[in-house]
Amino acid sequence: MKAVVLDAHDVLFDGVASMVTVPGLGGEKTLMDHHEPLFLVLTKGTIFLQSMVRRVGATDRPTESRSIKIQRGLARMRHNELTVLVE
Repeated sequence: MKAVVLDAHDVLFDGVASMVTVPGLGGEKTLMDHHEPLFLVLTKGTIFLQSMVRRVGATDRPTESRSIKIQRGLARMRHNELTVLVE
């Protein structure tokens, strides 16, 4: 899925992710490719982004991951695109 994480001053992440975990009001939510459309209110915590594993010959390259600490925010999943606005 395409994923973008923005704050008021900068683009914190803009790329392709296979899995994103966000801190929601009811607990952590994990979103994967082609997740159903949804809108989430985010709470203080950490967003975890995991990129796709790419096959190189007979071995896999390690999965790249990134974490972003947030105070609060909003997330929208639609048409296999995740947009996250954070503080």
